[in-house]
Amino acid sequence: MKIKTLGNLLLILYRLHILSPKGLFYWAKYLLSEGMSLMALLRFAAHFYPNRCAIKDEEDSLTYQETYEKALKLAQLLYTQYQLRPEMNVALLGRNSLILSLLLPALSRIGRQNEAPSYVPRNKDYHSYGRFEW
Repeated sequence: MKIKTLGNLLLILYRLHILSPKGLFYWAKYLLSEGMSLMALLRFAAHFYPNRCAIKDEEDSLTYQETYEKALKLAQLLYTQYQLRPEMNVALLGRNSLILSLLLPALSRIGRQNEAPSYVPRNKDYHSYGRFEW
């Protein structure tokens, strides 16, 4: 039974382009250029699924390609206009929104490439589609 489950997992990962030769090539390429960050993952998703919905809120939705482009522009804006640098600490406080979802990959691009940003939701009673377990 476990072998069948492992086989299904490998098949799913192959279909998602994660374990395909092309997927491994692009994953390595994006990790080398972006570092181990949320931006590398977003760039991978934008390459393979550019027109799929990535983020949706009450007012708007973005595809993976739009999310990657906006996060990239936001990272450039934070770096040039606000002089945000990798050694600086940043605190975010806000409601669940598109802009907050764009800030995490943007900050990971500016920040230390080997450190993932920590994200602690303020309202632990809020469950976004049941994805968080408390």
